[in-house]
Amino acid sequence: MAIDWGAPGSKDTPANRHKYAMEASGLTEEEFNDPIFKAACNKYRELQDASSTVGPMIQMFRNKLHEIQLFIESIDYNERTDTGMPVFKVKDTFDSMQQLSKVL
Repeated sequence: MAIDWGAPGSKDTPANRHKYAMEASGLTEEEFNDPIFKAACNKYRELQDASSTVGPMIQMFRNKLHEIQLFIESIDYNERTDTGMPVFKVKDTFDSMQQLSKVL
């Protein structure tokens, strides 16, 4: 679930996807960390990426989207410049998010 592009929560952060997958599957951390299970997950991801000629690009894009999400979550709208002007504006954030939604 955590590595399947079409699974519920697949657009969430990796940590949240992992948590959701662990809860939904009932796996223990010991089972999750089993080398055979890890190898199976890696093979599944490899097959999923290979099913598309743009697999590496999709993975890179997903990583960048995650970086953007982390940046947006860290924005402090109370931060000001030396002249008292806001560093970040809510409108700019929403405009950027709107553009991202078009890309998605």
